[in-house]
Amino acid sequence: MDSLVKVPLDKRQHGVGTSYRPDIDGLRAVAVTAVVLFHAGVPFFSSGFFGVDIFFVISGYLLGHIIWRDTQAGRFSLTDFYARRARRILPALAVVLVFILVAGAFTLSSSEYERVGVSSSYASLAISNIRFWRVINYFTPDAGLDPLLMTWSLGVEEQYYVLFPLALMILSKSRSKAIVFVLVIAVISLTAGLVATHRYPAAAFYLLPFRAWELLAGAALAIKQDVFRLRASGFVANALGAGALVILALSLTMFSESDPLPGWRAIWPVAGTVAAIAARTSQVNTRFLGSKPLTWIGLRSYSWYLWHWPLLAFLRICTPQEPSAWMIAATVVISLTAAHFSLRWIETPFRRITLPSGHVLVRYAALVICLAGSGAAVRLAHGLPWRLSEKAAQVVAEDKGGICVAYAGSAHPNRSAECIAPPRPSQSTIAIVGDSHAGALSPGLRESAQRHGWSTDVLAKAGCPVILGVQSKEPDDPTAVPDCASFTHEALQIVSNDPSVKVVILAGYWDARAGESFEIGLRQTITRLQAAGKAVIVMQDSPAWSADPARYVLTREIGMRRWLASLAGDRGAPMAIAPGQGDRSAYGIAMELRVLFLPLREVFCGATCRFEDRSGVLFTDKHHVSALGARMAIARFENAIFR
Repeated sequence: MDSLVKVPLDKRQHGVGTSYRPDIDGLRAVAVTAVVLFHAGVPFFSSGFFGVDIFFVISGYLLGHIIWRDTQAGRFSLTDFYARRARRILPALAVVLVFILVAGAFTLSSSEYERVGVSSSYASLAISNIRFWRVINYFTPDAGLDPLLMTWSLGVEEQYYVLFPLALMILSKSRSKAIVFVLVIAVISLTAGLVATHRYPAAAFYLLPFRAWELLAGAALAIKQDVFRLRASGFVANALGAGALVILALSLTMFSESDPLPGWRAIWPVAGTVAAIAARTSQVNTRFLGSKPLTWIGLRSYSWYLWHWPLLAFLRICTPQEPSAWMIAATVVISLTAAHFSLRWIETPFRRITLPSGHVLVRYAALVICLAGSGAAVRLAHGLPWRLSEKAAQVVAEDKGGICVAYAGSAHPNRSAECIAPPRPSQSTIAIVGDSHAGALSPGLRESAQRHGWSTDVLAKAGCPVILGVQSKEPDDPTAVPDCASFTHEALQIVSNDPSVKVVILAGYWDARAGESFEIGLRQTITRLQAAGKAVIVMQDSPAWSADPARYVLTREIGMRRWLASLAGDRGAPMAIAPGQGDRSAYGIAMELRVLFLPLREVFCGATCRFEDRSGVLFTDKHHVSALGARMAIARFENAIFR
């Protein structure tokens, strides 16, 4: 994300040699514009997220040259280097973090604000990529609701710049060893990234070991140009520049977020960026990338990257329906305006302050401690719940019963005490089996079972129907299909072989599974359970909604959030979506096999469907019932279930 400004303080940072390279600012403009348009939902830039990879290469090239040259000359100072990095990165980032924490206090629920506090602390310490690796898939809808997700790439860069200078300092006495080191580590990192993309996709996306090769590609180009004094010129430069532009255009438009990422597809933007930097004198570089409009954006690219994401995130948080195109466009323009003033009033002034490097580091270390401490205070205060109305607090208190749901990366049911209560002698067990929709119903089932003297067993996996032969539909997670198959096999074995299990409820997001394979699989699953002597109940799915009911209620209950939603053009309450083919198929098969079918939709829908009542909100998002909704649903059919 390093977007260095054209100032006389240190021209060395802006290219190999001492001359300013406007074409590199033009490359930054291409990268940041692609990222912003992708996040804004512009269809043409379906792989605009690869703009981050372009930034990685640029950063590796510019700073790689400085580190290489100074270590070879014996004048490299870690103190000076980190002081320059701190002046470059921290002032603008600090302002954005403070803005997010202040804005969050007026617009976010306590749980949302608590998560922002945690993310802010991690971002301050340049390790947010590690946090997001554990908790957020970058390409899921929920990712757009974290105002700090964009800081993952800063974490990758800063971790790289802790290790890379140290390595070159150690190898500075042997130029050949240093070159070999850079190339070998780059190859190892690329290979590891290609492998991890198919087995550990989140790690491959977020973590430095699998991204280092992109920064090293830029560093290798800088070292090559310094050592061999090779420069493309004339026809070669023009051909290289034209080819680079084509490759970059394709890399930013021809892939999609459903592809396994980053993987081999990341080679495209990296190769295109390396070629563009090498083609310094080409017509593409001098006339297009070096043009004033692109360099203007490029100079503001770092701040634009920082500002666009949280502003879009707050917009989406405050508007339960997807914001209109004009509102997204206005937010993008506002973020670019903020970037302009950030460059003028924050980035440039702070970079021009002349202090000894040691003093700079002490001051910025204190700033980091304050920022991290502020986020930690929000976390320790549990998101300041006293800010919320009673209704908003009730929404936050509800959950999906998710404690028993196995999520991505797990192929086994959760067998903790909260999810399976061993039956007492002569006590029967009722098991609920399915995806996260089954898990959402489990709190109500547990309470009802206790009243009737039954034990419960919850076997649920998010995104996995737990139906024989029906695969998980998670295109961005290559482990989902085998994990779902393993989970289904184990879950059905558990309930089939446990003599205390008398009743099995099959519940799930049936409309997401509609098709011939679902119908065949549901028949086979019911037949297998019946053969094991189990009474089977098929639960109709609860209503799905056009927008998130819980976020709608929070927006209505939080004043600033309500005002922003009205400003954005509030489109009214969420509407229930009519049941689809999957729900109809589940009903038909239950009737065919003569098993009990419970019309769950009737609990929430009469003449119209409702997502809240006087007691509180009945849904936690577009698809999942809340604990209150689960209790209401199971209580409605209690006599039929425990007959």
